[in-house]
Amino acid sequence: QVSMIQIGSSIYGKRTEQEAATPPPRAEVPFRLDIMPNGYRVLIGKQTKNVPKRNNQFDLDSLKQELLQVKARYPEKIDAVVTMTDTLEYENLINGMDALLVSGFPEISIATGSAR
Repeated sequence: QVSMIQIGSSIYGKRTEQEAATPPPRAEVPFRLDIMPNGYRVLIGKQTKNVPKRNNQFDLDSLKQELLQVKARYPEKIDAVVTMTDTLEYENLINGMDALLVSGFPEISIATGSAR
């Protein structure tokens, strides 16, 4: 017996056209902060936002603003991954982690390898 499977159907019933697509539960969207010699890079899902250095210094204020915008879009998200180029000082990693903490991301993982 051959049958047809309708895309968009599930065991919970069909999704109607009026229903909006909902984000993944607990905002299971990949979220990473890269700390690089030229500044920060915030990756959330498929979106990338660069936070370049200002006056040859890491711009922590702009990073915190960007992280707060991520938190506003994904209020249930509490985890993040941090990568850092090996040539940078350890203090930069701590500052990036602090920015994540104050922005509402307490579950921080540090990935091995460096940011590219």
